[in-house]
Amino acid sequence: MNFIKIKGDIAIVILMFLIISMLLVPLPQYLLDMLIALNITLALMLFLSSIFMKDVLSLSTFPAILLITALFRLSLSISTTRAILVDGYAGDIIETFGDFVIAGNIVVGIIVFSIITIVQFIVITKGSERVAEVSARFSLDGLPGKQMSIDADVRAGNITAEEAFTKRSILGKETHLFGSMDGALKFVKGDAIAGIIIILVNIIGGIAMGMINYNMSFAAASEKYTILTIGDGLVAQIPALLIAISAGFIVTKADSQNDNLGQDIFSQIVSDKKVYIYISIFTFLLCFIPGMPVVIFSIFSVLSMTMFLFLNKKDNQSLKMNDNFDDVDFTVDDNAISTDVFDVDNALPEMVVIMLLMDISHKNRLLDLDFHNKFKLHFFYQNGLTLPKIHYKFIELSDKNIVHLYVNEVEVSKVTYLPEFSRVVTGSNLDSLNDSLTKIYNNGEDEVWCENSNKETLLNLGLVKHLISAEEHVYISLSSDLLKNVKEYFGIQEVKNLIDKVEAHYPELTKEVYRAAPIPRLTEILQRLIIENISIRNIKVVLETVAQLGQKEKDNLLLCEYIRGSLSRYISDKYSVDNIINVILITPQLEELVQSSIKQTNSGPKLLLSHEQKQMIFEKLDVVLEQTTHVSSDVVLLSSADIRRYIKSAIGSRYPRLEVLSVDEIYESIKLNTIGVV
Repeated sequence: MNFIKIKGDIAIVILMFLIISMLLVPLPQYLLDMLIALNITLALMLFLSSIFMKDVLSLSTFPAILLITALFRLSLSISTTRAILVDGYAGDIIETFGDFVIAGNIVVGIIVFSIITIVQFIVITKGSERVAEVSARFSLDGLPGKQMSIDADVRAGNITAEEAFTKRSILGKETHLFGSMDGALKFVKGDAIAGIIIILVNIIGGIAMGMINYNMSFAAASEKYTILTIGDGLVAQIPALLIAISAGFIVTKADSQNDNLGQDIFSQIVSDKKVYIYISIFTFLLCFIPGMPVVIFSIFSVLSMTMFLFLNKKDNQSLKMNDNFDDVDFTVDDNAISTDVFDVDNALPEMVVIMLLMDISHKNRLLDLDFHNKFKLHFFYQNGLTLPKIHYKFIELSDKNIVHLYVNEVEVSKVTYLPEFSRVVTGSNLDSLNDSLTKIYNNGEDEVWCENSNKETLLNLGLVKHLISAEEHVYISLSSDLLKNVKEYFGIQEVKNLIDKVEAHYPELTKEVYRAAPIPRLTEILQRLIIENISIRNIKVVLETVAQLGQKEKDNLLLCEYIRGSLSRYISDKYSVDNIINVILITPQLEELVQSSIKQTNSGPKLLLSHEQKQMIFEKLDVVLEQTTHVSSDVVLLSSADIRRYIKSAIGSRYPRLEVLSVDEIYESIKLNTIGVV
């Protein structure tokens, strides 16, 4: 590498020596043609490189290249000027360019050449220079903030020290590049001015040389030297124009997901299909203006409409394809080991976080119902948590009425799905309706379903009081199962991402939260709230409680109880109907039994009830729940705040849908309807 570096340095030194030598040494005509062709080729190479570059740093040496190419073009222009004035000829390329542009009319040639020169100097060069100035200023002004952002990411543990060093290095290179481009574009501007002066010198000097040295008439000298001057100007200005455009591309290059400028432009132009329908209408209306070329505008109108229809069809297909239902290969077969080429050394060990496996007969129905989006929206509104990507696998199952939920590729539950039925949530004398109802035992409980064709009759008779659709049943059941396994997909990184979003709106609050609770502790707190079916949608209240009490209260369990108290208005609203909560009260004797059974262990305080004591509590709850017409999900068990979590842990496995609230969580405006005492 050192050898290559030394050779590269020597090559640059030799190149610069040769370029400077061109200013002094006359060159033969064949060598002038070679150098002119090289100049055009290099300019075209830089032009294409600027279009296909992935980012500005992929061409970070561009300022130095600008200096070298500008000096090369000036030296070449001086050499061609010397040849034109001395020999009256500067090679085939210059003469061919001049004849081609003039096309027998010197005035037209001068006008065309003047337009090219003006566009290059005033439009491209001046515009690129201004953009470079602004980019350099913004880059320097934003440098401290970007460096602070990198330091903050290091302190928060988002990036390592090595990654921070790389980011700072890239930041420094970008700042240096934009600063250098601001100065380097002065070379392009000066090159354009020098080119204009050289053109005037060539014309005036050439006519004078022709008339004085070669006894040519003014007309003959003007024609000859104008052709040569325009040719010389074109072979200098066209490469300069390409390089000026390249500089413009580089200084206007923005961060993008695509690899090059062409992809950026195309993806952004076709981003809004409505544009094409308006273009089609406008160009079609232009056909009715007298004198307009109807065929041409009709073609553009048809092309615009075709583009609109194509993009519209593409959007519709993307909605109906597997954006929502990704068929992920999830077959478990110990004998079927893939032989596909797979880079194990660089692979990140990951799993399919959430997957639903169901019968293929349900696919079209769920697509039509927009099940995927509705389920994620339902889960977010109920719990304040955005689910990760849900994968769907549709195959032929032996039991078509079961939806299998997998979390990290392990099945966690099975949910009944009967599309043509509704689930009976509450009702009376259901045993007398055996012919009209279907009973299914699933997940440890009996589910009662009725056909959708019979539900209006059963509701009118008053035998069935509350029904939910098959999809609602799936929403509720899957949500409950996902909440129990929230630690599998909502961990430290996800909490950090959530807090970053909050920080954009509440920066001071976020700062206080970090002081009171680091991310791992905050993760445990939020997970516990979610597992206990407490929504974190009002994340501001949750974080304010953590900020206020987190440093004083080191016990996360107690801190969660304080947070629940802060959310009392929202918790009460969730479990109330018409401002009334159906409650089962706990007797003082049972509260005393629970408090006396809380023992300190190595893993913290735990409720240690004997088997007989647990059975006694279950029997009393069974009696109360059997006597009420309410289902367990519409009833809460009310206790004091200090034993609430212990009672929940004791009865949770037997009564998963029976919530336990503390007195502190009942808002003052809520009325209680006591349906029993245990």
